[in-house]
Amino acid sequence: MHRGDRPRRRRARSGASAGTGSRPARAAAAGTSPAATATSAACSPTRAAWRANGGTAFAPRADLAGREQRIAVAERLTARRGLEP
Repeated sequence: MHRGDRPRRRRARSGASAGTGSRPARAAAAGTSPAATATSAACSPTRAAWRANGGTAFAPRADLAGREQRIAVAERLTARRGLEP
């Protein structure tokens, strides 16, 4: 079979005209916002900072801890660094 003999596949267009909604709309419907995911990852402490500030009392890693637990560790971290939350 030659390359020219194969049927061409059309790529789905991104955005609302593709029939599935925009990427942010699809993510919101799925419950995963790209911005929220990026923000939570950017605000997570390193594993060393998590351990040093008592995070392992809640969970082995920050991404496994609950929201209130992450906030408690973050408050300890900012207090130790002399920063205000």
